[in-house]
Amino acid sequence: MTWGICRFDFRNNMHEGDYVFFVLPKHNYDGFGQMIFAYMKIKEIISHKEAFFRTNLHKKRMRENARVNGNILVDENGGYNKLDDGMHYRNFEKIKGHYAIGDEIESRKLDVSEIREKGKTFVHKLERVFGESGDSVFDILGRKGRKMNSKQVQQLLAWLNDKP
Repeated sequence: MTWGICRFDFRNNMHEGDYVFFVLPKHNYDGFGQMIFAYMKIKEIISHKEAFFRTNLHKKRMRENARVNGNILVDENGGYNKLDDGMHYRNFEKIKGHYAIGDEIESRKLDVSEIREKGKTFVHKLERVFGESGDSVFDILGRKGRKMNSKQVQQLLAWLNDKP
């Protein structure tokens, strides 16, 4: 699992060993409510240019006529990849230096049934983890997310992985 483009403001302040939880947007095309769909323990942070040349990350490169495009934003020279169609050009300088690679054992995507089932109690779980009340994910996490301490991370991981 990798994290290369979105939320560069968070990614640029993350360190090896940190966890990041990816939450579905409020209005998503699968009809789910807001819920964690994946989490990643950061194993390594490198530049996009370094990622481009890693053999095990070739599938993450942007390609022409790809159904789902990659998240390595540079071309072979380390410049902005035109296949991004200008989407991230404005923030390219802020993005290109930080490409996060997840620990394969400590990172995972939840399956559809887990997202549906856990989504029913997600707000309640966030209330318990953060010790705050709210009617929505937004009320507790805010628009830009929030930093968690290690106890909060462990509580959320235990819930996601059904550990008491």
